[in-house]
Amino acid sequence: MRLSFLVEELAFKDYAEGREFICDKGGEAFLLQKPLPTPAEWLDTSKVGVVFEAAKAAAFRKVDIKGQI
Repeated sequence: MRLSFLVEELAFKDYAEGREFICDKGGEAFLLQKPLPTPAEWLDTSKVGVVFEAAKAAAFRKVDIKGQI
């Protein structure tokens, strides 16, 4: 996924703010430089899914209300 697409969809002010957000959340390893017809930065979504699923599982691991599923 092109990083510029993500920046537009999440309504960041500019490209640098979107990139900083991803880096702050630990996503530096998923940023790639691809020299296509024009150089662009991409987010490697094939690797992000595993990290997202692990974070989701950790968030919902503990039941805090009796009877909660």
